[in-house]
Amino acid sequence: MSGSLSAGIAAGPYHVLILPVAGPTRLPRALRTILAAALVATAAPHAHADPWLAPGDMALRHDIQLLADAGILHTPVMTWPLSWPDISRDVLNAAGETQSYTDDVNAALARVRRAANAAQIPGFKGMQLRAVASSDPTFLRTFADTPREQGEASAGAYWLTDHFAAHVQATVVTSPEDKQSLRLDGSYLGVNVGNFMISAGAMERWWGPGWDGSLILSNNARPIPSLTIERNYTDPFKTRWLRW
Repeated sequence: MSGSLSAGIAAGPYHVLILPVAGPTRLPRALRTILAAALVATAAPHAHADPWLAPGDMALRHDIQLLADAGILHTPVMTWPLSWPDISRDVLNAAGETQSYTDDVNAALARVRRAANAAQIPGFKGMQLRAVASSDPTFLRTFADTPREQGEASAGAYWLTDHFAAHVQATVVTSPEDKQSLRLDGSYLGVNVGNFMISAGAMERWWGPGWDGSLILSNNARPIPSLTIERNYTDPFKTRWLRW
């Protein structure tokens, strides 16, 4: 097999997407079957329900960075996943000031506002189905959500309330490097306590300003199971010992 080809099918809030990268190759029959099944399964639209914005969406990260550079977002934007409540508050507060921004900033503001509103709708959001295939997976990944193996098919379900958040996701891969063909990457269970979200799970993380890699923490390796405590709003502490 010569050349390289990568294709993905995913259900999102607005569309079903197929992205090919040109190359003189043919996918194995098993991978073509996975993609065909996912295309049928993803015909219905889907909306995420998460308290966080996980790494992987290059376009949305560009919008987030543009709004931060414009002074609209005040939350730190270099430790992903980001808090949706923090982002939502900033973009909603800027809703009445669109006349003072450039067209590209206004367009990014509208896109992020729509994504934030969709992400925080409470309740059970149904199933998310996704299938991707690549003849030559990239081992040194960028910020983008690219396949780790030659073929991946996943299904997940989201649930969000004022006090709890859960995401169950199962992924089946072909020819896994670590011999684990079934993975629960991306799954978590979280509880909201005051301004803190306490969660347990295996979430993708990206720390640092880089787009092609990070010396601190990136998504090159699969996410590790962890217990985390994160703030919903990154407001400065009021005590004089910590408010700096």
